[in-house]
Amino acid sequence: MDSFGLRKCYHSIEPPVHDPDATQTAHDLYDSPYHPPSGDSEAQPEAIADSEAPSFAPFPNLSSFELGEWFYGQGTQKSLKDFKSLIQLLTSPGFSISDIKDTKWNKVFRDLGKNKDELKPSESEWIDDSGWNTTDVEIEVPIHHRMASGQGVEKHVAGTLFHRSIVSIVEEKIRNTTDSQFFHYDGHEVHWNPDRSDSSPEIRVMSELYHSDAFLQAQKEVRESPPPQIKDCNLPRVVVGLMFWSDATHLSTFSTTKLWPLYMVFANESKHRRSADLCNHVAYFDVLSDSFKDYVTGRTGGKVPPNGFMAHLNRELFHAQWGIMLDDELLKAIEEGIVITCSDGVQRRFFIRIFTYSADYPEKYVLLLLAITLFLPPSAGVLECWADQKKNLDQMGTPEDMLFRANHPRVDSAERQNRVEKARGLIQGGAAVNGKPVMRELDNGEVPTINAFSKRLRITGFNIFSALVVDLLHEYEIGVWKALFIHLIRILQASSPGSVLVNELDKRYRAIPPFNQTIRKFSSNASDLKRRAARDYEDLLQGEHWHRKPKAWSKRTSRKFIRKEISQHERRYARVRRTKRRILFNSKSEKASELRQQQEGARNPDIHHYISSSQQTPILCADFFLNGRYSTDVACSFFIRKLKQHLLPRFVAAVEPDLNTDQLRELTQAQEWSNVILKKNQFYSHKIMRIKYTTYNARRDEDIVHVETDRCNMMLLNPEYSRGSPLHPFRYAKVIRILHAEVGHAGSVGLCGPTDKYHSIKFLWVPRP
Repeated sequence: MDSFGLRKCYHSIEPPVHDPDATQTAHDLYDSPYHPPSGDSEAQPEAIADSEAPSFAPFPNLSSFELGEWFYGQGTQKSLKDFKSLIQLLTSPGFSISDIKDTKWNKVFRDLGKNKDELKPSESEWIDDSGWNTTDVEIEVPIHHRMASGQGVEKHVAGTLFHRSIVSIVEEKIRNTTDSQFFHYDGHEVHWNPDRSDSSPEIRVMSELYHSDAFLQAQKEVRESPPPQIKDCNLPRVVVGLMFWSDATHLSTFSTTKLWPLYMVFANESKHRRSADLCNHVAYFDVLSDSFKDYVTGRTGGKVPPNGFMAHLNRELFHAQWGIMLDDELLKAIEEGIVITCSDGVQRRFFIRIFTYSADYPEKYVLLLLAITLFLPPSAGVLECWADQKKNLDQMGTPEDMLFRANHPRVDSAERQNRVEKARGLIQGGAAVNGKPVMRELDNGEVPTINAFSKRLRITGFNIFSALVVDLLHEYEIGVWKALFIHLIRILQASSPGSVLVNELDKRYRAIPPFNQTIRKFSSNASDLKRRAARDYEDLLQGEHWHRKPKAWSKRTSRKFIRKEISQHERRYARVRRTKRRILFNSKSEKASELRQQQEGARNPDIHHYISSSQQTPILCADFFLNGRYSTDVACSFFIRKLKQHLLPRFVAAVEPDLNTDQLRELTQAQEWSNVILKKNQFYSHKIMRIKYTTYNARRDEDIVHVETDRCNMMLLNPEYSRGSPLHPFRYAKVIRILHAEVGHAGSVGLCGPTDKYHSIKFLWVPRP
């Protein structure tokens, strides 16, 4: 049991050999958005031999890599800060202009995005990943019996899929020393004992997917009931949980160019690590092109096909692409597992399991192969409910409806698949896709397309309906929340003439300061709802998504071959980060050592707060005396006296750290505040104070106080308040300055002579109420 009263419960006789949480430090629990790690992770990456220098390939040398990393690894839109970092790079002692002068930059960046098989063997040794694949997607195009060209179906290449092998991504993840340290091989339960006593009842905590019953059940199956093909295998068996999310997105505000990415994260990793950098890009889906539509109209005598026909082809294309990704290699990894030598040298057999798939409302219906009707509610896609019929819509959410949903989950049963096969047989005979003969064979919103998940994974018992989860981004934030927000605005408009209350709402939203990286500044009227994407409704609430990197990479493409070029940018980004990590942690140079120290110091979560010790912005004590800069400022009246009175007990406590509270008070009262000395008769100003704290979910985080911004206001507990007291429980303050001083004393305590030590004391200046 840890200090929070949490304990783990493993469903095995022996404790796990590998427990990522056992070696976690405060740095691993640190979620501050202000100090992102410079590499993919803070942990130690793959070690290299002492005699072996880190490889910079395809860059010819370290200076070329550093310049390329500045260009590519630090964003597509360069700012003044980036310009200053470039100046710092070019003027650093270890940087060589002669090393970059002859670098063939076009070739370097081309090679950085290529697959291993696209380069010569002598030039591809540095590539340790499988890269991207390109596969033509063929579908069956129905030909109605009334068409002059015949009847039945005609196979045609409808698009191209850019994708990575799912199994290869899993292998790269597990072999990676950094990621494997935080990879949970054993699912378990977590229980919380609020009182930390044996008599107190425990509460089960569901914080991660590897805590869930679904994960534990899958783990039990592979360990206790292995398939007959591996009955003689004694290797440890591990479940690898996959979580997918796909969503088509516009790549820029004023462009019609879209990208339809498929992302994947691992359920074996904590949700706190599944950031954008741990999100794997698996595929970029294709859609029906204009040239394909020309082909279709050529088959229909120039007539525009009905919407139902094109919707059928879109469904066929989507599931054909998933059929490519659900290959035999993946199927074998699901049934028999794959043997991988882990970074600890132990061979284990890993069984892949797909746990969740998140998509927006329209895409779910394409995924589940259900027809979208005007009265069919979103919940009907996953669960059968009374509201599946228009007459029962008023029963949605009732206890009877919820019970019906629990007892009648949708399943892609053999009966359903047989109905689809019969309908497809009629289409192959020349019947119309949406014709009555075809629709008579189908039931409950079904469509005549074979589900790729059912076709490829039915023998494994996988049910796509049970894998779908709520997409908070679309179904709630720009669905339920958007509708509720519009309704609230209408109430305000109806409640006061001249939109007085609506203007007050806009004013209050604009007054909200940004919060970490979760809520951005509202720059326009919230009530207008103009050009608002999902992220804007998130700001009215909270949230984030993974589309930022593809959108950023798209700015460096020609816009002609968008998916191909973005897939190359994805590899460049991943490989640059991997190379930087190797250099940072394996190099013994002074520069690498300095970078490691800077990273560790900036992300120190163990301290209560952090204020810089920089002396670049001094303030002279003379500025507060007669004719000084602040002598006429009312807020600065008797400032030096008040400052020394504040510093005196803190200095005494620094000199005599073993004194208790009463002894400290007695000694302080015996001293004169006027004997407090500020080194050089000055103190130093700073802009930012960083405050570290423990979050409600037992993590470490950081907030900042930033003077001269909206982040300068503070709320603190009132130490004089007690339950039932008439006093207010909190105190509020505005921070005018963040300061530190080198403090000494000329009295009997801590005499400051040539050999006496000054103590650095940091403090905030706030006005009295």
